[in-house]
Amino acid sequence: MRNKTIMLVLIDTWFRLAELAGLNVADVNIVEGRCRVMGKGSRERIVPTGGRSRRALGEWLLVRRAAPRETALFLNQSGGRLGARVVQQAVTSAARLAGIPTRSSPHVLRHSFARAFLKNGGDKNGGDVFSLQRILGHSPASLQVTRRYGNLVDEDLRAIHRKASPVDRL
Repeated sequence: MRNKTIMLVLIDTWFRLAELAGLNVADVNIVEGRCRVMGKGSRERIVPTGGRSRRALGEWLLVRRAAPRETALFLNQSGGRLGARVVQQAVTSAARLAGIPTRSSPHVLRHSFARAFLKNGGDKNGGDVFSLQRILGHSPASLQVTRRYGNLVDEDLRAIHRKASPVDRL
């Protein structure tokens, strides 16, 4: 249950590995659907969570209550804070079980789902680069970093166009 919750939260929030490992129970607000996270440079940000992640977090918190003295959200088998390496191993293991042949890590998930966020943003429900910048925790001065994801989406569009070009299919 812990690893499933970790995967859902990573995919849903795009936390950096250290951000996820550093989460405390008090950082999670299931009712409002958000997590408070300390990002790079000790910058705090609030990140929304979706319904499935909220349910998983709620279930995890019920199980996790067995260690009330520890403030960490995710615990190791000894009841202490879960280390970043264990999170990496959980992601790698889940990818292997899912039959994903490519390299998998929390950072790869972060990139993959940032791209998916922009791809899914073709409708009126979001997916813009400025929202992505805030969710990822990139500073306003580093818009170029966030734009890289947009460039990746452009590469995908070119590949799709090569496959589906009406003119090329004449």
